[in-house]
Amino acid sequence: MKKLLTTVAVSFLATSAMAEDGLSFGGEIAAEANLTTEVETITLTPEMVYGISGFDLTASTDLAIYKDEFVISDTLDVLPTIDFSVEYDLNDSTELSLGTSYNLETEKRGDIVAGVTFSF
Repeated sequence: MKKLLTTVAVSFLATSAMAEDGLSFGGEIAAEANLTTEVETITLTPEMVYGISGFDLTASTDLAIYKDEFVISDTLDVLPTIDFSVEYDLNDSTELSLGTSYNLETEKRGDIVAGVTFSF
């Protein structure tokens, strides 16, 4: 029951709320059960998106809430890694992306990754 209440509370906090000038706040919560290792996890990914001239500038981070026990206090004791990305819809079936991350704990930048996604 505690897991359910926590999941509902976190989902409520992660609900998308729109602001002015193309700025939006939201996120997602993912619950997963690994049937091989018998590990259950719940991860919250809050994000901020700023849309301007067809580009979406996104900043997000993954926060571990549960991993066979509640670990949110451990998660909050360490500075997070923030993921940054830029997406651009070239046309209805093609999206261009560029992204990196920055670990606030180690003060190091992650790999820069460029991509093209074709949808059909």
